[in-house]
Amino acid sequence: MDMVGQLFDEAQCAYLTVRLDGAILSVNQTFLDWTGYEPASLLAGMTFQQLLTVPGRIYYETHVAPLIQMQGFVRGVAFDLVRPRSEALSVLLNCVRKEHVNGIDTLIRIIIFDATDRRIYERELLRAKRHADEATQIQIIQREEAERANRAKDEFLAMVSHELRTPLGVILGWSQVLRKKSLGNTDVEHAVSVIERNVQAQVRLVDDLLDMGRIVSGKLRLDVQRVGLAGVIEAASETTEPAAIAREIRLQKLLDPGVVVAGDPGRLQQVFWNLLSNAIKFTPKGGLVRILTERVNSHIEVSVIDNGQGMSQDFIAHAFERFRQSDSTSTRETGGLGLGLSLVKYIVEMHGGTIEARSDGEGCGSTFVVRLPVIVVQQGEHESHRQPASALSATSAAALNVNLTGVKVVLAEDDRDARGMLWQMLAERGAEVVTAASAVEALAVIERIHPDVLISDIGMPNEDGYELIRKVRMLGAGASKVPAIALTALSRLEDRTRALLAGYQIHLTKPVDARELTVTVASLAGRIMPS
Repeated sequence: MDMVGQLFDEAQCAYLTVRLDGAILSVNQTFLDWTGYEPASLLAGMTFQQLLTVPGRIYYETHVAPLIQMQGFVRGVAFDLVRPRSEALSVLLNCVRKEHVNGIDTLIRIIIFDATDRRIYERELLRAKRHADEATQIQIIQREEAERANRAKDEFLAMVSHELRTPLGVILGWSQVLRKKSLGNTDVEHAVSVIERNVQAQVRLVDDLLDMGRIVSGKLRLDVQRVGLAGVIEAASETTEPAAIAREIRLQKLLDPGVVVAGDPGRLQQVFWNLLSNAIKFTPKGGLVRILTERVNSHIEVSVIDNGQGMSQDFIAHAFERFRQSDSTSTRETGGLGLGLSLVKYIVEMHGGTIEARSDGEGCGSTFVVRLPVIVVQQGEHESHRQPASALSATSAAALNVNLTGVKVVLAEDDRDARGMLWQMLAERGAEVVTAASAVEALAVIERIHPDVLISDIGMPNEDGYELIRKVRMLGAGASKVPAIALTALSRLEDRTRALLAGYQIHLTKPVDARELTVTVASLAGRIMPS
């Protein structure tokens, strides 16, 4: 073999010569080594196109061959060569058209470079680019979500500020008006009523925020017991009746008195109070709100139906989301934080139930359907429903002849205004109230007068309410057994548990209703007498 032939065979690239129609005329040893073909099979009339994959053949005929005819060459074209005993080989081609020395035959010289590593690199590069694009897209989405969250947070804080400041402004204004001596009894009564209503509105807002915090942290708990659902709904409707009367809205109830469910009466009352309040809020003056119960197999369906402003289909899909309101603009006609329905959904689901919102559109009214599992086995006559003091309705409290005359109460409260207010609540019912501004003062008073009931704040300077009750229980036989009420703004489940474990009999949350406080004191002192 001459030098030229040796270089041809041992070149580090594959080399072929073919006719214009693709018929193979010669190949070098490198091509044979790379592909595994036998020389005889290649030179027995086989075409170069037959060495390519189907897409490669089409591309060669439609693009490469015409370019060779027109310009005489192509460079760096990628193909996959079919190999008889292994997978296809990725290659790059350089093709040049050459006239044969005889001047008649035209040949195509094809130089082939192994592009396996390059194709792997290109695929990795494409994959890396795709991942980078996806990461960039994710960052864009996350940034947009963060911006939406920031806007939602700002809007929510603005809404909270508005909803808290509005009743505060009313309370402050009427408090200043009350200081005028020229007001008549009717004006005073109106002012007190407005202040009470706005304080209750603030309490509900704070309670909703605290409940949402408990839900997010997974600390919302239920006091599950057998509950007559009709009684819970009645109690919820009683608290919404003043708003319905003020707006001249008829409240119609069709309830099954025999339905018993397993649940927390206070939380279920919260559910139906929210639904009724919403229905009244969004129903025009003179409208109708209905609440009815219906047994469906092993479930009870409670439907709250109004003929108010209704909901769009777009809003229904998001009705139970936190902070979601059908109108969250500064010109909206109704207040609230947009937490009520999300709380309702969570509480209902904690009871093993479901809730559904329906509406035929804006202006067509709304329906909310709560489904709860029914207890099939009814309660025996010897059992009674357990009702926690915190769930005591205004009607049941007013129906009791509460008499605190002669009841000695020690009131430990470090805030002067709160101390004076609580003293007034109890004194006007006849209680003999001795106040103390600290745990030390309260302990000295208890040792001296041996009260019938102790009421103590928890958060006090130097020694808190927990330390006070610990020391009280260490006193002599008489004073150590005084019934005690923890009256505090600490309203979490763990706060209530800690107070009871420390030695208090009852935990009440500030702000406390005057009727609830007097009934609780009377109960501990043994002074409740049914009328």
